[in-house]
Amino acid sequence: MERHFWRITGHSGMDQIFERIVPVDSLSDAAVCLLLQCLVAREVDINALIDGLGQPGTAGAGPLDVRREPGPPVHYRLAEADVVFEASVMAERPASFADARNAGLAA
Repeated sequence: MERHFWRITGHSGMDQIFERIVPVDSLSDAAVCLLLQCLVAREVDINALIDGLGQPGTAGAGPLDVRREPGPPVHYRLAEADVVFEASVMAERPASFADARNAGLAA
């Protein structure tokens, strides 16, 4: 049976600043959305975050809105300025993560 994993990545411009691979059953869709929001909130300027929350016409959380991209596979995206965080489902764990059994979220 094929196992599925969340691949959660973050980029600032062209630089990758974050990557974790976790079993899909370890995080619900709601937890993935919250995680993406927390990751962006820690990377953006607090003033820009507050200004974005107060913008008229912004739906929900403004700059912290998580969008589900059409698909399969399931893919969530949250972007603010040059910082982008994404979570997508993949069917296999990449070889580079095969030995990271006891590394927290990378398990």
